[in-house]
Amino acid sequence: MTFKEAHASEVLNMLLTEWNQDEALEVAREEGREEGREEGREEGREEGEEIGKLIIAKNLLAKGSTPEFVCEITGLSLDKIRELNLNDF
Repeated sequence: MTFKEAHASEVLNMLLTEWNQDEALEVAREEGREEGREEGREEGREEGEEIGKLIIAKNLLAKGSTPEFVCEITGLSLDKIRELNLNDF
């Protein structure tokens, strides 16, 4: 019996295992990239929402609304509203 005949199934199993490991690593990498993209999109949405609230707050304050009223409308904290500088935008 030749070496090839004696070890053919072992070699084949090693090749298939290595291929599967490579494929599994690539799938894991792609899942990680997608997870990262989704986290980035979520952070972007949250930042956009916060900026929108700040713009509304500044507009309301510029029109003479009280900080308490702006807090009620935007959901921003009273401290955050008091920190706003009307010249920032």
